[in-house]
Amino acid sequence: AFDNLPAGEKIQKLKEAVAAKDLSIKHLTKEVARLKRLGSAPRGRSTDSPSTRAAYGTPRTEKSARGRAAYAGTSDGPVTKYVCNLRTDAIDVRLEEFYNATSSAIQI
Repeated sequence: AFDNLPAGEKIQKLKEAVAAKDLSIKHLTKEVARLKRLGSAPRGRSTDSPSTRAAYGTPRTEKSARGRAAYAGTSDGPVTKYVCNLRTDAIDVRLEEFYNATSSAIQI
């Protein structure tokens, strides 16, 4: 998407994208913590509604036993660990560190 931009502008756009993703991660982390405190999603509001999926860009997936187990309060890491592709890419390394410290059932 940024291939035709000059290097400086491309870096700036990528930094902005990372900042937006960080903000989304913070929001989702807070939401997960809130839902864990409640024990489940609030009645009357589906977390798998079309508007929620559109807002966060998440596709609808069938809930498997494996996915449900990840929400059972385990803190031993995500369902599937993320491995960065390029160790010289600081953003990818940071993503690996952050994601693998969560108990996320959402694979990236």
